Amino acid sequence: MTWKRITYRGTRKLSNGRLWPLTDDYAGDPFFVLGARGSGAGLLARLLGAHPRLFVAPPFPHLPEVVCDFRVRAYRDWPRLVRGVLDWFLWEREWKLLLEPHAAALGAALQSEPGPRRSLARVLESMVAAVAAAAGKSGRAWGEYSPGNVAMLGELLELFPRARLLHVLRDGVDVVAARMHTEKSPDLPLFAATWQKTAGIGHGAVAARAGQAVEVRFEDLVTAPLRAIEPVCELLNVSLEPDLARELTLHADSVGRGRRELRPDQLAWLQKLIGPDLKSLGYDAAL
Repeated sequence: MTWKRITYRGTRKLSNGRLWPLTDDYAGDPFFVLGARGSGAGLLARLLGAHPRLFVAPPFPHLPEVVCDFRVRAYRDWPRLVRGVLDWFLWEREWKLLLEPHAAALGAALQSEPGPRRSLARVLESMVAAVAAAAGKSGRAWGEYSPGNVAMLGELLELFPRARLLHVLRDGVDVVAARMHTEKSPDLPLFAATWQKTAGIGHGAVAARAGQAVEVRFEDLVTAPLRAIEPVCELLNVSLEPDLARELTLHADSVGRGRRELRPDQLAWLQKLIGPDLKSLGYDAAL
């Protein structure tokens, strides 16, 4: 047996030469809904989750840590590695409630996977399939949304290179106003900076992945939902659900709320912070 020494992030381990990969040639093409907190991305995710052919999984809140841990321990035998990944998700309350009843059977099924299918992507797909089946859905067409998933876009695309991206873009002034209204510790500069970074990453990702990504403006989503949702459905290869889409119009009055609700001094501050970004993304000046 040939042994070699490997190093990951400062950790030195012995390996028998085989490292289990993050992804494999059979990894699917899930969709990921991207958008700043308060952008309406969660609204789109709920709409898609209500579609009979789509399943939106619980958030992957610690995926970067899961990926890092998998890389560090990729030399381990496959059953131990599977248990380690499942443990990460079973610590999360929502995943624990949905996954724990199926964890034993899922672990056994994953341990019998053939070598070419043994990857972190396969573990995640199997987890989602188990939760989807419990909800009465197939899990073949699945996606994920969490407010912070733009920050882990690199990990998502490394796991699922064929993933489809749905970016919800909203006027930064309205995003800041929504967060100022709903969050316990209003922090206008932080909310502005978060929108600036998240909108930039999401917008850039859509531009870089032609044919695999769609950008939807929140303003179109709630004022002309059938037209706005059409490219999303084309990308996901599902039919339109008019009754579901019409529910989006209930949020139409939130368009422009930032310029109505924020004080002039707050709008002036926002213009200094994100004015150029608003302009480059096609939105009016804050003030």
